[in-house]
Amino acid sequence: MDNKQKYMKLKNQVCSLKYAKELKRLGVGQESLFYWQKWVQKEWMITHYNEFMGKDENGIAEVDGQDTIMSVAEDTDDACSAFTVGELGEMLPKIGECGTLNYTFGQDTNGQWYTDLEYGESFDDSDDDVYYGKTEANARADLVIDYIKKGIIKII
Repeated sequence: MDNKQKYMKLKNQVCSLKYAKELKRLGVGQESLFYWQKWVQKEWMITHYNEFMGKDENGIAEVDGQDTIMSVAEDTDDACSAFTVGELGEMLPKIGECGTLNYTFGQDTNGQWYTDLEYGESFDDSDDDVYYGKTEANARADLVIDYIKKGIIKII
């Protein structure tokens, strides 16, 4: 038996580049722990904002990595937020904003991730909304994108 722990790959913990670009296009703020960034020598890669910390010879941070990459993501097409499952969850409507809210997620028998959001009378549509993706982050990103387009989630 292999005692080696298996960890989920980072690309399965954040939304895909496709969803990240669409969320940016829709005006979602570009503050995140991770970013998709286009590198000169490579294709798009996922990076943590810590990789952009500028430090002096004593290891003291002189440049805030979060501010650096966030400004690149806000001002150019070379980076965009790779939102985590938790960050996408924070974008969902809160209880009280929409009456009753029941949110579930999981994997179906085919291994496809889904998010299922049931909500009360204050929304126009009383049916369940179920969104699917290869990862939970992609299923949540799909839901957030749809709710932004429907005006249920407001971008300030």
